[in-house]
Amino acid sequence: MRRRGRRGSNGRRGAERRGLISRAFVAGLCLLASSSVVAQAPDHSGTWRLNRDSSQITKGAGLTGLGAGGVPPTLYVTQSANGTAVVGSDINESAAKLYQVSAKGLLFERDGTTEQLSVGPDRKTLTVRISSAAGETTLVYTRKQAVDACEQWPTACRW
Repeated sequence: MRRRGRRGSNGRRGAERRGLISRAFVAGLCLLASSSVVAQAPDHSGTWRLNRDSSQITKGAGLTGLGAGGVPPTLYVTQSANGTAVVGSDINESAAKLYQVSAKGLLFERDGTTEQLSVGPDRKTLTVRISSAAGETTLVYTRKQAVDACEQWPTACRW
């Protein structure tokens, strides 16, 4: 015959311990799931400068709305945790574009045009592939590490 334990402080401690272990297990699963999502979509955030020599530019096939014939000299990328990224340029600051974050990079599709941005394994190169009715363009950007003095910004200093 099994002996039943007394209900008291020992029973409550066991239940508390089981609850704590369950919560720790669920938290561990959440961390594991979030780390795999981060691993699938690298961070594209940063300031990127065009490398014209490494780019293959087709007239009429560029980043629409970001100026300079679709070939902006600088891109600014801000990537959020909710699965979107904003890409802007110096040419048309008010026309930033919203991209979807995926395992293949940043993606923008509209009216038969596809723009895909992918960061290199060294995280120092951003490749932009544009496919449209006008043709194919590949733009290569390099990450800019330091921020320019505000006098060199496209908009005036406001301090």
